[in-house]
Amino acid sequence: MGRIAINSTLGFGGLFDVSSRFGMRKHEEDFGQTLGYWGVPAGPYLILPLFGPSTVRDTPGRVVDGYLDPVVYLKGDIERIGLVGLRLLDYRADLLSTEETLDEIALDRYIAIKNAFLDRREFLVYDGNPPLDEDLIRELESLE
Repeated sequence: MGRIAINSTLGFGGLFDVSSRFGMRKHEEDFGQTLGYWGVPAGPYLILPLFGPSTVRDTPGRVVDGYLDPVVYLKGDIERIGLVGLRLLDYRADLLSTEETLDEIALDRYIAIKNAFLDRREFLVYDGNPPLDEDLIRELESLE
C-alpha cells in the first residue's frame, strides 16, 4: 500500500516508480506463487497453446491474475489490445537471447525448457530459497 500511495502521489499518478528510490522493494508475485507458498503442489507440467509452459497449479492462477490486471478493465478495445500486444512483444523480445542460448546448448529442447521452467517457478515460490530435495540430502549424508 505504501508503494501505491507514494507512486500515485509523487510518481504523477503511478507513471514513475518513485518508491524504489525510497528503498521500498518491488514484489512481483502471481497467484500461482501464492498457491505454492500455501502448499499446493505444482502438479504436472503443461504446454498451453498461445500461453506456453505452465503447471496444473499455475493455470488457474493465470485466470485469477487476468482478473487482477488493470488492462482488462480499460474501456477502449483499441487501447486494451494495444497494451496487451505491446506486453507480448516485450515478453518475446526478452526471450530472444534465451532462445539462442537454448538452441546452442540443449540436446532436447522440450526437456531443457521443462526443467528451466519448473526450477524457476520453484525458485520464485520460495523467494530464492527453495528447500533442499530430501533425496539429495540423503545422498550427501551417505557421502560423509
